[in-house]
Amino acid sequence: MAETQKGLVRREQLGRLGIAQGTIDGWVRAGRLHVVHLGVYAVGHPVLAPGALLLAAVLACGPAAVLSHRSAAELWNLLEVRKGFAIQVTVPGHAIEGPKGIYVHKTASLSRWEYDEVDGIPVTSAARTVFDLASQATQGEIEAAYERGLIEKHYTRDDMIKMAMRHKGRRGITKVRRLIDRDAPPSITIREAHRMLLELIRSSSLPHPKTEVPIGRYRADILWPETKLIVEMDSTKWHNSPGRVERDKRRDAELAALGYQTIRVTWNDLTKEPVATISRIAAVYATRAGSKS
Repeated sequence: MAETQKGLVRREQLGRLGIAQGTIDGWVRAGRLHVVHLGVYAVGHPVLAPGALLLAAVLACGPAAVLSHRSAAELWNLLEVRKGFAIQVTVPGHAIEGPKGIYVHKTASLSRWEYDEVDGIPVTSAARTVFDLASQATQGEIEAAYERGLIEKHYTRDDMIKMAMRHKGRRGITKVRRLIDRDAPPSITIREAHRMLLELIRSSSLPHPKTEVPIGRYRADILWPETKLIVEMDSTKWHNSPGRVERDKRRDAELAALGYQTIRVTWNDLTKEPVATISRIAAVYATRAGSKS
C-alpha cells in the first residue's frame, strides 16, 4: 500500500488491513512508522519521496480530499512553485480544521470532471484549479495559469465555458470570464481579416508588400522581400488550440533561422488599435531596411 502512496499510509487504511490500533502505536514507538501528520505515517524511514508532503496533506484531510488552489496549480505546472506557503486542500461536503501547514477549503461537491490525479496525488482538475485560483491570485497569475493550461492541452476554451457556467457567482470568476471572452473567435473570417490588414498596410506610407509568398515549406501572408519582414494575421484567434500556438512558434523560429522576422497581428490589434499596429510594423520595417543599407 505504501509503495502506491509515495511511502505513506493512513491509520484508517492500516485498520482496514486488520492491524490493531495498539500494534500501530507500537510500530510508531519502534520507528517502523514515522508520523508525518496526525494519522498519516511514512513507512520504514522518515525520508519522504518527492511529492510525498503534498500527498500526506491530502491523506491527512480524509479520503475525499484533493489538492487544490495554488498547490494544485503548481502540481499541474500552471504556476511556478513558491516555497513557504501552506499546502492547500479542498474537502467536499464539510469543513474541517487541517493539520499545521495545511489550509483546508470546503466545497459543496466535486463533480467527476472536477478532480483528477497527477503523479499519484488526488488533485482538482486543471480547469477547476484555474477557477479556484481566481479567488486568491492576481490577474497576471490567473492569465499565466489559464494560458499554460491551454498550451499543455489540460483543457479547451469550451471546457472553461462549461466550468464558468457551473460556478456562476463565485468570487473571482469575472477574472477568468475575461480571459474566456477575450479568446472568443471573431465572426469575421480569417481571409477577410487578411484583406483588412492588407488594406491597412496599403493605406500607409509603407511600400506595397507581396502576398501569399512561399518560403520553404511555409507561405507568408504578407512579405517585404527586401527586408525579409513578414506580417501574419494571428490564426489563434480563429483556431484557438494549444497545438496551433505551438506550430506558429515553431514556424516563426524556423523562419527566423533563415533571416526572416515575423510580426503577428491579432484581431484586437486590427480593429481596436490600427494606428498603433501600422506604426509598429513601419518601425520594424525601417529598422530592418536601415540595417541592410
